[in-house]
Amino acid sequence: MKFMDVQAVDGVIRMAKIAKGADYFGTDISEDTAFALMDRYLELGGNTIDTARIYGKAGPEPESPALSEGVVGRWMKSRGNRSSIVLVTKGAHPDRAALTKSRICKEVVET
Repeated sequence: MKFMDVQAVDGVIRMAKIAKGADYFGTDISEDTAFALMDRYLELGGNTIDTARIYGKAGPEPESPALSEGVVGRWMKSRGNRSSIVLVTKGAHPDRAALTKSRICKEVVET
């Protein structure tokens, strides 16, 4: 496995150049299979899991829950490996039901 160092606010993060994607976990890919896939990825030397707030949508409706992140979270908890996993996500991933809707907040809220 090849790695790269990424500068973060509190130091350098060493992450695999090949991330394990998590789309369809909890829907088309069962939780048991997802756990096995992530286990194998770690066995091969990987440490980076890619997810998004819409991965593993249970249905096409906007209010349908996304199941993938829960599967990844349960896997990390069951394996006790959260501190060794680099978890990446997309902050402005479009909702598949509203691809043209703006995903960037244009309002500044003062506190």
